[in-house]
Amino acid sequence: MPDKSTVPPDTLADTTTQKQLDTGEDEDVILARDATTEHADLASKRKLITDLLSQDLFEEGDERYVIPQSFLDEFLNSPIDDFDTLKQELGPINFHSVVDQNGNLVSDDADDKLKIAHISVDVFKYLGKWFGVLGQPTFRSIIINPATGQKEIERVPLIFWVHQLGKKTQPTYLRHRHNAHHQHTSHHDAPIPVGLSRTATFLDLLNLIRNVVLKAPRKSTADFRLWFINPHSSDLPFLVSIQTFLFDIPKKSLVLPNLFTDVLKDQGLIYPPYSVMVETREKNQAEFPIDQFILSHSDAYNDPGQGSGHLGLNNLGNTCYMNSALQCLLHVPEINYYFYYNIYKQELNTDNPLGYHGDVANVFGSLLKQAFDHVKNGSSIAPREFKSTIGRYSSMFSGFLQQDSQELLSWLLDALHEDLNRIYQKPYCEKPELKDDEINDPQAIIRLAETCWNQHKARNDSVIIDLFTGLYQSTLVCPDCGKTSITFDPFNDLTLSLPISKKWYHTFTIVDLSNPSVIPQRIMKLEVELKKTSNYDELLGYLSNFLNVSSSDLFLYELFQNSIYSDFQLDYNKNKFLPISDIIRDTDDVVVYVIPHNPDTDVIVPVFNAVEDTDTSYQMAHFFGIPLFVVLNKEVDLNSFGFIRKKLVETASLLTNVDLVEEYEKIKRACQDFADKEFYSKLDFPALTANGQGLGGKDPNDDDEGYDSDVSLANPYLGANFGFKILYVHDYSPKLNTNIRGRYNFNQSSKIKQAERMINVPTHKPTFNDFKPLADQLSELKRNYYHYPDYKKLDDEMDKLVDEVNQNLADQAEITSSSESSETASQRGAEEAEGFVLVNNDGTGKQSGSQMVPPPPPPPPPSGAPLASSNLAQINSSDEETESEANLGSLFDSTANIPLPPPSTYSDSTKPSNMNSPLENNYDGSSTDLTSTTLISKDTVLLCDWDNEIYQRCFGDASLTTWETIPSLPNKELEKNKAHFERQRKAKITLLDCLNSFSTPEILGEHDLWYCPNCKDHKRATKTIQLWSTGDILTIHLKRFHSARAFSDKIDVLVDFPIEGLDMSQYVANPSVAVDDCIYDLIAVDNHYGGLGGGHYTASVKNFRDHKWYYFNDSRVTEITNPEEVVANSAYLLFYRKRSSVSNGVLGGQNLIELLEKGKNEYSEALQGKKRILQEVGSLVNAYSKMEQDLIEEQERKRREEEGEDDDDDEEEEEEEEEPHSSDSHESSKKSRPFDELKDPNSTESPVGTGNAQFNFDEDNDYDYEAEEADDNIRKQRLVSKDPSSNKLVHIKSNGRQEVTSSPVPIETDGETDYLTSLGTDNTSVPTQDDNDDDDDDSNDG
Repeated sequence: MPDKSTVPPDTLADTTTQKQLDTGEDEDVILARDATTEHADLASKRKLITDLLSQDLFEEGDERYVIPQSFLDEFLNSPIDDFDTLKQELGPINFHSVVDQNGNLVSDDADDKLKIAHISVDVFKYLGKWFGVLGQPTFRSIIINPATGQKEIERVPLIFWVHQLGKKTQPTYLRHRHNAHHQHTSHHDAPIPVGLSRTATFLDLLNLIRNVVLKAPRKSTADFRLWFINPHSSDLPFLVSIQTFLFDIPKKSLVLPNLFTDVLKDQGLIYPPYSVMVETREKNQAEFPIDQFILSHSDAYNDPGQGSGHLGLNNLGNTCYMNSALQCLLHVPEINYYFYYNIYKQELNTDNPLGYHGDVANVFGSLLKQAFDHVKNGSSIAPREFKSTIGRYSSMFSGFLQQDSQELLSWLLDALHEDLNRIYQKPYCEKPELKDDEINDPQAIIRLAETCWNQHKARNDSVIIDLFTGLYQSTLVCPDCGKTSITFDPFNDLTLSLPISKKWYHTFTIVDLSNPSVIPQRIMKLEVELKKTSNYDELLGYLSNFLNVSSSDLFLYELFQNSIYSDFQLDYNKNKFLPISDIIRDTDDVVVYVIPHNPDTDVIVPVFNAVEDTDTSYQMAHFFGIPLFVVLNKEVDLNSFGFIRKKLVETASLLTNVDLVEEYEKIKRACQDFADKEFYSKLDFPALTANGQGLGGKDPNDDDEGYDSDVSLANPYLGANFGFKILYVHDYSPKLNTNIRGRYNFNQSSKIKQAERMINVPTHKPTFNDFKPLADQLSELKRNYYHYPDYKKLDDEMDKLVDEVNQNLADQAEITSSSESSETASQRGAEEAEGFVLVNNDGTGKQSGSQMVPPPPPPPPPSGAPLASSNLAQINSSDEETESEANLGSLFDSTANIPLPPPSTYSDSTKPSNMNSPLENNYDGSSTDLTSTTLISKDTVLLCDWDNEIYQRCFGDASLTTWETIPSLPNKELEKNKAHFERQRKAKITLLDCLNSFSTPEILGEHDLWYCPNCKDHKRATKTIQLWSTGDILTIHLKRFHSARAFSDKIDVLVDFPIEGLDMSQYVANPSVAVDDCIYDLIAVDNHYGGLGGGHYTASVKNFRDHKWYYFNDSRVTEITNPEEVVANSAYLLFYRKRSSVSNGVLGGQNLIELLEKGKNEYSEALQGKKRILQEVGSLVNAYSKMEQDLIEEQERKRREEEGEDDDDDEEEEEEEEEPHSSDSHESSKKSRPFDELKDPNSTESPVGTGNAQFNFDEDNDYDYEAEEADDNIRKQRLVSKDPSSNKLVHIKSNGRQEVTSSPVPIETDGETDYLTSLGTDNTSVPTQDDNDDDDDDSNDG
């Protein structure tokens, strides 16, 4: 706030009392004289001014314009006799030279050039008309100097700093925060200074404030009251609350109605500045705000020991968690006394770097005062200020999402402690340790506990420590060396886990690929039960023990749309540190494969199954079943096409109830001339032998039934493509583009390198076109053996074709030799084009022979080429089966539209890896074969492309498949545990059970190891936590949620807890604690209803003032008739208070007890003082009301007496009548001079300040356009100009009529405030409705 001893510049000129321009001379006469003198010569002008000066008579209180003395002298005495020349020489009247930089008139001892002269309004009109003005015209009142008795110009008017009774209207979060670091008053909060002559009346002062400061000219003066105040501090803002006005301002006097017509100086107002406060009666209100406050608070300052504390808290939007915790804390007796008696204000620690500048304590104290205001109207209050404050300091509570009530309570207790910490300089304390030889010494442990508590108190000392803080005793024992460590740590709330073990359940699909099988059926479901805190290793251990297999033979994958989506083995190093519930969701389809293998000698290859769409026009293939795996020996099996085929048939049998191996045997035995052999020889393939293939220089008559490497495991009765074709792809890891954009939009500069893993599985749905026939890798001879049935059928087709060709050649034998020559050449070319040449029967290769054989087959097609390009597909066969088998691969050239699995909802830190999934524009569509001597390798992926007819017979019906309806594997232990858990849920758990389980020793987990100083290593120590001491207020948190921030795992079991007489002595390890000091009684319960998604919080609280229980459901408050009702399964936080007979049961230690007693006494004395103040102020307002009523009655009496007079006389009297006041009481008030004591004690005889503050208007214009009540006693007059270029004078008479005349004064400006603006401001006039908009800017120029 500006220094009140300083007068802001331009304040005096802008806020001078409303100027009366009535000079006693008719306006028409003045204007007529103006017209005659406008064009007169200089001598006539001088004579006119000289005559007016000689006739000038003025009295005390008259308004006079102040101009430079030098200007007047030059005008009257200058030797220049030409007016234009003189006007050019003198220029306009410069008002800047008569005031200093602070807006005060220049002193009397100034030199001649700076001396001033005061002139009448008439003289100023002529001079201003002739010469114009520069700057804002300055006028002052005439006053009699009490020292000399002479009439003088008033150089320094009275300055009044104006305050208004009211509240801030802007939201709390927009206000400036006042604390020790930011103490300031904003520009709009500062009081507004106005200046007024000592010769003005109190009514003039009230009107000035009403018009200029409050900008409410249409409101009646009867709606305003004026108080003179003398505040302690100069920082009092413009808006003053009723509480501040009544109780923080020591001296205050009300201007009574009988003083309105009194002159200010007659009542002792001589030396400025003064502070005044205006009180406004609101629309439709019969009383003023102070009157209403006194009436409503007549009993507010009695002893607060009875009643109150029944107000609810409004839900601001998911703030029930806050409301319930607050109600519990507000009803703790010691906390209530501490804040209600304002003791907290004495202990605010605004410099604590860990605190919140005292804001949290202040807003909590303010909320408590509101909640326990026993004269509060309504049933609830809105804790917006509290919510805004905690949201500003904690982002967790800044929004309107549901939060945990226990987290809020923990944060609030810590925040209150730091804001009220009595320790300003915290000493450094080194944590003490117990020696090894003192581990079993009880006295040494007691001394250690006392040392730890004293160290904590040396750094932390507050009312929260006095009431809530206890000590934990933590004991750690090394499992190897037996080293024992004992430490003590403070706590404010005790968290108890419920003695119900919450489990994690998930149903897995078990696929048994072992031989013999370890489960009754190859594919079964198994439900697993683990603790919530279990990790991936514990899951593997559980499965290993249950299935009785090695954990190294277990492989876990998540499936999606018959394909592998996530590989848990790849992320093992990450998964072993995470809870299993974070790795596997309830909806995840996870398959556990039992794959016995030897990592040194075996290779595990993934196998997928697909079938072509029945509608071949789509050219699509569908994956079906569960992905499988085959185990192959590195040395023997990887290059054996027959063994691979055999393993695939055996593995595919897992997906169907049909025995595929047996069915294959049946088909072979049904063939003509079937001969069962373990290994077939070349002679068993006559078609190949007849064409000269496969003999290899051996005698065809040799009968060797042993193993032949060329024939291998080929079968002459069933080809390798019967049922399904074997397709493959090597290294199915998509090649990532160098500029691929990953999930988090960062550019990867190189290809992603996969980690080495046992099985190379694609973690996405494979693309059918990427696969190629595995048989293409075989030599031609071996390929013909394995596909012998197809080869034989092809050989028969070729024989028929050769016969037809030979017949055609014989028919053409009669053609002439020349024609035969050309025809023969032409036929040979056509035959060669069709892939045939003529040979002799003797095999010499000459073209004159009569037999046709196919040419040698072309080399195998390039990698990735369609199957239709093979030599077998080049024959135009009409056989449907041959076409189907030979050309099946060409039907699926376009499978890019097969959908990929949906994007994962896991975060990268928890979801198993699928980083080799195909991404858009990052796969080149080709696959380069590995340079290997084997058919397949560890990076190969196999695909069985099933014939549609065979698929329908083996997998086409759900009853044939094993993956659709999977039987469950019995888990007797899980069923037993579930039954036990259900019994626990239905049984009653007591609070004592929770306390007993609290001190149960536990072994630290792998990820929470303790460093043993003896072993110099981290160990899984045994940890035991015990209660060493408990606070006077014991807050117990029943841990119903697995995660405090997500209510997805709530335990709704009922915990039975005592309402009275909770004995904690058996749970406190300190042997020196007496049993009587461990008895607690329940005082509050924080309840939570619901579960998944949040739920709702309420509070059940015992009011310590009336000793009744109440149920607080946000704003609704109801009485609890039976306290046993608070024991429910919704109980979440329990508040217990220790029993005590010391000092009327007050807890917290002797220091807090004395502090509370002293604070209570001081508060009682303050209440008595406030009651006296209310009585004194009440006497003033009563006197004001009585005097106002008397004046109204007197006015009514006079009106009745004058009813018989002439109406014209009545109108004339009403125009000239002053506001009536009692002259008798008026005279007595003058003699008493009640405002003498309000004179600023710091003011001197020379009150002129040197400050540079500017005149400040409140921007919040409070216009009231309600029709103004008739107030015929007040004369209003205003000069306005609606157009800056129009020199008009508008006179507003007391009866509301307007008279418009021309202004005789020409206007010249210097870029600041022009003359008409100064005449048209609200400082000297009353604005009308029409010129509000025009004058708004002008009124603020000051």
